[in-house]
Amino acid sequence: MPIQLFLYDEIHSGLAATVVASLAAQPAAAVEVRINSPGGNVHEALTIFNALQPRQPTVYIDGVAASAASYIAMAGKRVIAAANALLMVHNPLTSTAGNSAAHREMAEILDKHRDAMLAGYGRSKLSREKLIALLDAETWLNAEEALRLGFVDEIAEPLKIAAHSPASFRTYHNTPQELLMPQSNTPAAAGAAPSSASSAPVDALAQLRQRNEEIRSMAAASMHHQGVPDLLISALGDPAVSTQEFGQRVLAHLARDSGPLSGGAAVIAGGRTPSAYPGGSRGGRDLVAAASDLVALRAGIQIEKPHAGVGDVSGMSMIDIMRACVARGGRDLGDTGRSGSSLVRAAMSTSDFPAILENSLGKALRSGFATEPATYNAWTRKINVPDFKPQSRSILGSAPALLPVPEGGEYTYGSLDEDKSLPYKVGKYGRIVNLTWEALVNDDLGAFMRMTQALGQAAARAEGN
Repeated sequence: MPIQLFLYDEIHSGLAATVVASLAAQPAAAVEVRINSPGGNVHEALTIFNALQPRQPTVYIDGVAASAASYIAMAGKRVIAAANALLMVHNPLTSTAGNSAAHREMAEILDKHRDAMLAGYGRSKLSREKLIALLDAETWLNAEEALRLGFVDEIAEPLKIAAHSPASFRTYHNTPQELLMPQSNTPAAAGAAPSSASSAPVDALAQLRQRNEEIRSMAAASMHHQGVPDLLISALGDPAVSTQEFGQRVLAHLARDSGPLSGGAAVIAGGRTPSAYPGGSRGGRDLVAAASDLVALRAGIQIEKPHAGVGDVSGMSMIDIMRACVARGGRDLGDTGRSGSSLVRAAMSTSDFPAILENSLGKALRSGFATEPATYNAWTRKINVPDFKPQSRSILGSAPALLPVPEGGEYTYGSLDEDKSLPYKVGKYGRIVNLTWEALVNDDLGAFMRMTQALGQAAARAEGN
């Protein structure tokens, strides 16, 4: 009977000792390892990897193998991932305090830890350079991507146990008794033929993958906030969590843990969207300024000094921003009006949301105008004219060339070239680009931001011409 190790928690301090003791209790037994973990202590992971690898275990990724847990998975002679499993690799992380020498020393130590882990990730047969690039980018892989890159050897049907993982990895702790479980208490092996009652249809798998991609996209802007990565891992491991529910969790978390502007954030009863910046005219101005900068930054527009509240709204989509504006106006659209054209109508009827759009598009327009190369500034000057009527401006001719003056000599007279009178008048130039409701509903404002930036560049070219 094989030893079955269940790593369904953080890789916490003391876990390595438990694993080693479990392996030592049955030195000749085959080993199976099942993983659903957000990662944790890299030192514990290194020890567990070294203890497992000589036993050539079969490793099953039942849900998520992230961070240090993904490194443990590499100890398997054969690694089998559930079809809806996820694997994440990144560089070791820590925090340090002190002078610059202390930080440089810690950076070198972290690099040594990374190099130690590269040996395990090397089972993928990727080059050192490619592995380092994946770790630098903190790369999330689905089962198919992990198989293609060589981190896993096989994809199995999703296990029922993976679909019922705990709501939070931090609420469950392995003990020696729980870690070493008899085979009769474990789910069927991943390679076994699934029963007709538990097998997932192909379309259900596709929907799950789409849900996971949407959840990852929703979390991308807020991953630097403490606690959001845990929310992401928990949601990815629980297919019962919808994208809407995940968005509400992230917003509630950001509202609780951040320091919102103008008096704090409120969570509306019934799990509805938090109303950021709820109080006073100052709160409205801060929301407009912060959200405008956020939209511009997401579209790649450089802003020299973003508003201090950008971090508070960084997890909000365009839909969330519209909901916040509507909530600030004291309106409750109910569940039927929380998306689609009714939400857009309500948001456009407020004073905040049109101001956010105007400010964002204005930033894009000015950015495009300022970044377009121009040479005429070096040989022209600007003047003001009072109206659009035809104007006439005298243009001085060239000054005479300067001549050398000998010692005691006299200066000679010269004359300007003939003056000219140039007629001109000011005109208006412009184009209209429609911002559709569909773009707002689909949170696809980035394309219009880039278009507006391009219009700013076109304005600079027109001025140059």
